[in-house]
Amino acid sequence: MADMWSVGIVLYAALSGTLPYDEKGSQRAEEIVRDKENLFCNSPWPDVSKEAKDLIADKLLAIQTTSRITSNVS
Repeated sequence: MADMWSVGIVLYAALSGTLPYDEKGSQRAEEIVRDKENLFCNSPWPDVSKEAKDLIADKLLAIQTTSRITSNVS
């Protein structure tokens, strides 16, 4: 599950050129992920597809681990 969270962070960084939060802000991380508007409020997010944003916010950076997608790697 932590690996898929990391995939979400890497995908976010690849699309935006920034991280969604810094390593010192774990409380801030939860606030940002809970409030999707804050997660995607800056440039270049208006130009990124809804599907990519949904993948990041709803499937990879989901706070509840049971909501997060998993890999099929054995």
